[in-house]
Amino acid sequence: MPLLAALAVGCLLSLLAFELARQLEHERANSEFAQVAADQFSVLQRRLEHNFDVLLSLSGLLSHGQVEAQEYRAFVRPFMARFPSLRQVGWAPAQDGDLHVPTAPTASEAAAALDRSFVLTFSERRRAALIATGSDLRDSPVLAPLLLEALMHEGPAVGHAPDGRGGHLLIWIQAVYAIADAPNEDRTLLGFLFGGHEIGTLVEVALAALTPRGVDLEVRDVAAPGPPLFWHDAQARLPLPVRRPAYALPPIEEIVTIGNQEWRVTATATAAFVPGADGRLPWVLLTGGLMFTLLLGIYVHALSRQSERYMRMVAQLEQEVHERQRAEQQLAKLAHHDALTGLANRALFSDRVEQALAHAARTGERLALFYLDLDGFKTLNDTLGHEQGDVALREVARRLAGAGRAEDTVARLGGDEFTILFRELKTPREAARLADKILALLAEPVQLDEGPWQMGVSIGISLYPADATDLATLLSYADRAMYAAKRAGKNRYAFYGPVPA
Repeated sequence: MPLLAALAVGCLLSLLAFELARQLEHERANSEFAQVAADQFSVLQRRLEHNFDVLLSLSGLLSHGQVEAQEYRAFVRPFMARFPSLRQVGWAPAQDGDLHVPTAPTASEAAAALDRSFVLTFSERRRAALIATGSDLRDSPVLAPLLLEALMHEGPAVGHAPDGRGGHLLIWIQAVYAIADAPNEDRTLLGFLFGGHEIGTLVEVALAALTPRGVDLEVRDVAAPGPPLFWHDAQARLPLPVRRPAYALPPIEEIVTIGNQEWRVTATATAAFVPGADGRLPWVLLTGGLMFTLLLGIYVHALSRQSERYMRMVAQLEQEVHERQRAEQQLAKLAHHDALTGLANRALFSDRVEQALAHAARTGERLALFYLDLDGFKTLNDTLGHEQGDVALREVARRLAGAGRAEDTVARLGGDEFTILFRELKTPREAARLADKILALLAEPVQLDEGPWQMGVSIGISLYPADATDLATLLSYADRAMYAAKRAGKNRYAFYGPVPA
């Protein structure tokens, strides 16, 4: 009886160990499958982005002006050979002279631009063309819907359409503008560059370098329910026979982006991927005996406990490091930025100006220092209270931040006083244009709880090197010029020195 009892207990423990091993194998398979799927998602995303190299490169070539057919072919054909999925690349210039389009056109302005013809002039294709040479892009049911979108948004407009052979094409269209256009002015639309990739070939080539791991991929358009755009059948590339899975792994989904399109990619593990947990391992465990089963159970239990303790320790350490980094970043920001508006404070502004002055002394760069004081802010504070005054200051700061470029610095010195350092001025007169822009930005009333409130701003301007070459003098001169603007009637600007011609 004791022997039978021992055998019964041993068999029971062996079965339990088997189930535990089976569960661990399942978790390992889930983890491995998630890693393989993530690798394939990453490769697919990078390949999709890489295929836009032809668009970016060719756009740069075309933006310089008229391109000859031989030059176009010499540039595009290497891309056609490099990207097997590329079906056609075409260039359709605007007809009947220059076509000017606002920098950020409205729907009506973009539609008006499409009143012109855009005839396909140059085209390189691998198979049947999406549109024939000499045709107007607006007449293509595939390309026409993307023209308006390409005009209204920066970057390519992307869509997809059937390829006529049971698959789908990835279509992109890029509006090409002349590079000589000045910023913030109407741009000259030279035409549209378009191309099409065979989605099936694109995905197959992207994943060809990966070792077959028994993973199927399904690609769907997030915004267009219906049949999948493509199905990558890894099972068809694997040797047969394959076993049926001992358990099913849940599919994994990921969103990949291509231009303005989002694709939902679903990875599914096939029978060839799932490890055979129902093979010889259970029989080894059953015949191993009572002691082996007991030791195995103790080992697995101890390993699981140790793993949990380690993960908790790592998570706690990561949380402490994250909290410390966040505290340090917050302290650094408070030391160099205004707490109310988020703009640079006096210390950061002074440091930026000193750096700009040192650079300008070496390069001959022109600078302008603006000193701004809000008109009517004290009345607002006295009438509506400091809370509404703070609301107004934050709104003014937001508008001023939009007036500068990346290389400029906007700061709040305190109260309702602000300063701006403008760099890389082409002419001193450009400072006057920037001052007019600021006056226009602050001319619109500020929306407060009590309703709209009209404010103005007086601006004093000092120039480097015309007025002074050091920070203290430039700031003092700009302050004097600001008070001169107030004495002249407020809501205007004044230069410390002579008004630039």
